[in-house]
Amino acid sequence: AMETGSTCTQSKDPGPCLGYFLVWYYDSFDMSCRTFIYGGCLGNNNRFSTLQECESKCHTNSA
Repeated sequence: AMETGSTCTQSKDPGPCLGYFLVWYYDSFDMSCRTFIYGGCLGNNNRFSTLQECESKCHTNSA
């Protein structure tokens, strides 16, 4: 089920910090979860630690 609000439609946001964390975000253009490098601070809510978490929050089952 698509989470209410704009979490899943936000663009990936690595934030200003220089850490290196491989995390997942929902790409609303491709309608799939993808990885990106998160810096470790700030950013937005479209960021998940696992593919399963991303898909459970954002993935719609419509093809």
